[in-house]
Amino acid sequence: MMKNCFRAGAGLLLVLGLAACQSSSDMVPASQATAGGDQTGEAAACTARMAQALGIKAEDVTVGNSQLNADGSQTMQLIAVRGDRATCTADAAGKVISFKAG
Repeated sequence: MMKNCFRAGAGLLLVLGLAACQSSSDMVPASQATAGGDQTGEAAACTARMAQALGIKAEDVTVGNSQLNADGSQTMQLIAVRGDRATCTADAAGKVISFKAG
């Protein structure tokens, strides 16, 4: 009985691990949107844009998931400390290409 439970548990972990890999194909965690602990130009531009839109400090905006696009730009999800959310795309030079609140 115990041997079967172990096999079922190992199989479940394998399936969940594979599903997680497939569901996050292009998304990377916020830690990869930074270089050595400092924000990349893209992340800095997007957090500054959201802070400006909300009238808060850029330090009060967090980068969530980030996706590197084929053209070299980066699209990221942003979350402000008060719960506001936005999606922003910026190029490698730090120019905001698109910004959508909500």
